[in-house]
Formats: sequence, C-alpha cells, structure tokens
Amino acid sequence: MAFFSLQAISTGLISTIKRFPLEVLVVVIGSISACLIIADVSFSQSDDILSRFLITSVFTLPLILSVSLYTENIKSKLLKFFLLTAAVIISIVFFFLLPEKYVHRNVLTIILLIFSTHLSVSFAPFLKNSSEEQFWNYNKELFLRLLLSGLYSFVLFAGLALALLAIDNLFNVEIEEELYGYLFVIIAGVFNSLFFLSGIPRSASKQYYVYPKGLKIFTQFVLLPLVSIYIIILYMYAGKILVNWEWPTGWVSYLVISLSVVGVFSLLLVYPIRFSIEYRWIRIYSSIFYWALFPLAIMLFAAISRRINEYGVTENRYYVILIAIWLLMIAIFQMITKQRKIRIIPISLFVIVLLSLLGPWSAFSISKNAQLQRLDQLLENNKLIQNGYVIGEFKEIDFKDCADISSINQYLVEMHGRDVLQKYFKEPVDSLIFDTVYTQDYVQLTEKMGIDFVYAWDYEENQQDNFSYYSTSNSPDIHNVHGIDYLIHYSDYFYLKEKKLYNRNYQCDSLDINISFDGNSGDVKVNILNDTMLLNIEEWVNELWSKNAPGALPDNRSLAIMEDSVCKVSVKLESINGSIVDNRPEINSVIADFYIELK
Repeated sequence: MAFFSLQAISTGLISTIKRFPLEVLVVVIGSISACLIIADVSFSQSDDILSRFLITSVFTLPLILSVSLYTENIKSKLLKFFLLTAAVIISIVFFFLLPEKYVHRNVLTIILLIFSTHLSVSFAPFLKNSSEEQFWNYNKELFLRLLLSGLYSFVLFAGLALALLAIDNLFNVEIEEELYGYLFVIIAGVFNSLFFLSGIPRSASKQYYVYPKGLKIFTQFVLLPLVSIYIIILYMYAGKILVNWEWPTGWVSYLVISLSVVGVFSLLLVYPIRFSIEYRWIRIYSSIFYWALFPLAIMLFAAISRRINEYGVTENRYYVILIAIWLLMIAIFQMITKQRKIRIIPISLFVIVLLSLLGPWSAFSISKNAQLQRLDQLLENNKLIQNGYVIGEFKEIDFKDCADISSINQYLVEMHGRDVLQKYFKEPVDSLIFDTVYTQDYVQLTEKMGIDFVYAWDYEENQQDNFSYYSTSNSPDIHNVHGIDYLIHYSDYFYLKEKKLYNRNYQCDSLDINISFDGNSGDVKVNILNDTMLLNIEEWVNELWSKNAPGALPDNRSLAIMEDSVCKVSVKLESINGSIVDNRPEINSVIADFYIELK
C-alpha cells in the first residue's frame, strides 16, 4: 500500500461528499463565514450576518448529520426527503431567531441546543430496534474517530503554522497574522470535519466488535480507581458533616455531579466485557457504584437546597438539580433492569436538555421569576417601591439587603437583559442608561432605584471585616499642581504581617525626601531637609470604616495637611485596604499622592 496516494484521498473525499452532501455544504459555509470574519470584510451588517452563518453552521452540521444517519436504513426516498427538508427548515428558523444583542441567556441557549444536536448523533441510527452491542461499538468508533481527527488536526496545524513562522523569520517574507487564522479554520473546520465524516461507520455494519486493549487498560487502571478514590473522599466528607452537624458547602454539588458523570462514562466504556467471567468484578462494581450514588445525592440536594433557600433559583442551580435527578433516574433504571439499556443515557439526556429550554418549566422562566420575586420582596420590605414603581430616592438600607438587590439586578440584566427590570420604572429603561463604557447598565439601574450598588468583592470584604476603598475619579492620572513644588506618587503593599514598615527615598533635584509608612500603627512620616512631620491615619480609617461601606472613597480624598516652617505637605488617597483586628485597622496596602510645597 502506498504511504501517500492522491487517488486514495480523492476517492475517500468523493465517497464522503456522496454520503454526506448537505453536511459538506454546511462545513464549507461555516468555514467561509469564519474566514470572512477574520478578514473583517466590510459590507452592510456583515458582522451580524457572518456570525449568524457561523453559529448556524455549528448547530446545523450535527443536526443534518443525525437525520442522515437515521435515514440511511430507510428505504422510502420520500420520507428521507421530508426529514432532511425539516432539518433544513429548522436550521433556517434557528438562523433568523438568533438575537442581535447577546445576553447570557441567549449564549446558554445556543450552547445547549448545539450540545443536544451533537448528542443526537450518538443515537440517531439506533432509534429503531438494534442490539446494545451494536450501539456501543458504533459510539466507540465515533469516539475514537473524534480523538484521531483532533490529533491529526492539531499536528497538521502546528506543523504548518511553524512552517509559516520559519518562512517569515528565515526569508524575511512578511506573513500576515490573518493567514494563521485562515489556516486554523481550514484545518479545524474543513479538514477535521471531513476526516471525521469519512470515518463514521454505517449503523448496519457488523465489523466493529473488537474491544480496544488500550481502552480497557485506561478504564480499569485509571478511570475506575479515580472514581473509587473520589467516592471515598466524599463519604469521608459526609461523615464529617454528620459528626459536626453542619451543612455541606455548595461546591460539593459540582464534585458529586462530576464524579457521577465520570463514573457512568467509565462503566459505559467497559460495557461489552461486563459479562465475561474474567471481568465479573465489573458487574459487582457497577451495582455498588449506583447504590453509592444515593447517599451522595442526598448530600448534593442538601447543599443546593440551602443555596436556593438563601438566594433563590438560578440557571446554574436549576441545572445542578436537573442533572442530579437525571443521574438518579439512570442509576435506578440500571439497577432494576436485568439487561442494561445504555442507549437510554444519551436519549434521556437529549430529552431533558430540550425540555429545560422550553415552556414555563424552563430553566430561564423559573430562574427569572424566582429572582424577580426576591427583588419584589426586598424592595417592598425596604419601602423602595410605591404603586409598583421604584421611588428612586436614595435611602439608607441594611447593607445585606443592598448587596442582595445589587446582586439580583446584576444577574437579571446579564442573564435576561435590562428590559426585565422595565416593570419597576415608568420611563423606558434605555433612557435611564447614559454610559456603558465606564459604568455597567445594571449599576446605573440599581442607582436609579435609590441604592448604591454593592459589588461582590465589597460585600465579601464587609462580611470578613476587611476594608477596601478606592478612587473613582474620572481623571486619576491628571493632577492640578499649581503652586506645588513636588508631587510624589506613593504606593506600598505589605506582603508579610510581621513586617509592615516600609521606607521610600526620593531624589528630587538636590532634595532628599524620605517617606515611611507603618501599617500596624498607621504612622506616616515625611522627612525633608532633616525636618520630620508625623501623621497618624488610624482615626481617619476608623471613621471611614464606620461611615462608609467598602467601595468608593468620598469625593474629598484629602487625608491631611502637614505644615511647619520648612514645607507644607498635602496627602491625597487613591486607594487603601486592610482588615479590622481588635477594633483597630491594620493596613495591607496604600496608594497616595503627596503634594509638597517648600517655603
């Protein structure tokens, strides 16, 4: 056999095009769109149209591929034409339904739809009766082909990209940066897709029944031992919870789900050898694994229910619960059925993903309504709303309520768009937004409700008795130095708690200036011409902490003026942070401007 044969390549390419003509067309359209985006071709509304074509291509390719694989064993040409036409119509509708402006909800919806179409490729040829062994072997071939196409594409792109770089550096040939982008699109889009399509087995074929030895070793000696280790860790953590009688942390939910997914995937990989006498332990391990999931699921639901009780439902929490329920149903199904139907796993996941995007039970509807109810309650409790509309006058309210309202507004605007808050304002919300470059729209809308926006890090610092204040000046790098001899920009960060004393020496013309700062005592010393001036900022920080929530510094940031017969020094803060220990401030970092006027 020839190592490199153009005839073999052309024959394989023609065979792939004949088998998957629509899929190849979609690959070409998507790749051209990506190349035009890289080239930044300018014509009317090009960016929006090209991105629509690219996203639609990513959605359409697995959709049409699933239909093609399903119809390969159908004899009726009319039914084949009808199903493929339906897939094309769905893709066209998807194209026109893509939004002009993207919020997180749109992005998540698109990702889940693309995920569901890719998932359908795994079971589309097996919706009719066929053996589980055929289903497993078909997906094994898909999985290995996917890995192989990814490896070939990576090596090919890396090699050609390095070749271009060599030409650029060795022969002084200017290679445009866009050329690397085109190369990536051609290899990742065209080559990778065609190579993968050419290796898709026909579902009716019965030649794929060899269990790869490498896969068996990897699953038995890598994946399953790792799953066992994490099960032991989680059960030890569950024991700690029972002993200390405390709620599990929210992070454990993601760990339980990750463990469950990896465990189910591992058992799928060893599915064909589970009935072999040599591997009888796999059946025993499988039963133990599914039983072991139940106590962990209880811990997961306890952790996520606490978060929901405190902060309401969000899309993340919705999908954590949904995946947990799905995993439990899979575990129960696998335990009560004698013959393990593994195709139920991708089919059921495909169904619940689509259901989670539709109707009043969708993740977005439930989450949005839950957070709006929380916002209504908070606004009413703090008397910030009247006759259904916000009053709009600034009012001092509990800091936690202020932080909760800020967090809810940020979530609603980022996930669903600013129009979701329209019901609280008489004016159109767009007319209330004046600047989205320096200030986010959800910050401005929160302030229109009469509340100073509280950022997440400000809330955490407040909860931990930490403080952080910073300047919000629109021109932090511009200073009025009229009448000033010297301006020194001073900054220090104290890395070690036991060493919070720093000295800075400055040479200004023939003048030596020394500034020292003690983070523990709050003493600031300025030495000029052998004259020392002392300022203690502890009382000032205490007053700032007691009257202002962490965040922006007051408009008047002048800390103090030190003056004697030699000079006058004004200190203006840019930022300061630290922690309150025993009711005293310990400063961790400070940035300030020293204005020095000699007499």
